[in-house]
Amino acid sequence: MGDHRIIGEGIINSLKFIKNSPIDKSSVKEREDRAIWKRNTKYKTWKSFWKNNNLGTLTLYEDKHYKICTWKRSKSHDYGFKGYIKEITLNKNATAEEIGKAIIDVFQAAEDYYKENPFNDSTYQIKTIELLDGSNLIVQEPL
Repeated sequence: MGDHRIIGEGIINSLKFIKNSPIDKSSVKEREDRAIWKRNTKYKTWKSFWKNNNLGTLTLYEDKHYKICTWKRSKSHDYGFKGYIKEITLNKNATAEEIGKAIIDVFQAAEDYYKENPFNDSTYQIKTIELLDGSNLIVQEPL
């Protein structure tokens, strides 16, 4: 599929650009102020961005193998991410098509995960309250 190749080529070109870029010497505050999620999305707070987006990462190791994964949302880590939903490792000779396919696969796994398990993740806190008549009321803590 051509889309996989286009995505993979974009990743490969981005990695080349990063490799040849100077080290960012800006302060933590400066980096936070120009965060991509603030500048390039409709979200005004990290929490709202976190609730409405999935995080995927691609790591290129020194031996040139790739690890591509999507992460579970975690409220217990200041609305961060902890633990993988899906992880794919590719060898150093992976083609642009294979890289693009892996990226699509891990993001599809994240979409499926949150469709199938919206309340089974550490993202949400569920409380059961026993009512006077003996029945239970299940309440999800608002994000």
